[in-house]
Amino acid sequence: FLSTESEETCIFLSLANHSSVLKNLKVDNAKSLFVTSEKDKNTFLSSRNLPNAKVITADMLNTYDILDSNMLIISEKAFPQIEKQFKA
Repeated sequence: FLSTESEETCIFLSLANHSSVLKNLKVDNAKSLFVTSEKDKNTFLSSRNLPNAKVITADMLNTYDILDSNMLIISEKAFPQIEKQFKA
């Protein structure tokens, strides 16, 4: 991986390249929503290799996308952003 890529991009790319990992997570056929902390071209491009996968940033996360997915995968860096966004 290039040194300019974020850690979560590296994790996502490695998942996209190993279908056995996806099958173990039961993400290979499930409608999956990947939530990242920041927009990254490589992450979005690699998500095209996964059927039924959608990648969005934490600031764009909404109730519809959460309810419309069967599997929700959130990067560790995205949690504080999500907490801040949905905090009452």
